[in-house]
Amino acid sequence: MSEFKPEKLTVTYLPPASIFNPVDNRKYTLTHSDTTGELFLSIGCHFDLEKINPSMRD
Repeated sequence: MSEFKPEKLTVTYLPPASIFNPVDNRKYTLTHSDTTGELFLSIGCHFDLEKINPSMRD
């Protein structure tokens, strides 16, 4: 397992969630880039389906 590098994590809040207005029952969507090793985390009241590509599933 590789080491977590916080600088490679990008967090996006899906409205109405924000760093000042958390959402009850929030959902997390975590995706990554095989090329760069970057991680992309979306937080909101629903999953970020636009970020999920079913054809890229392992």
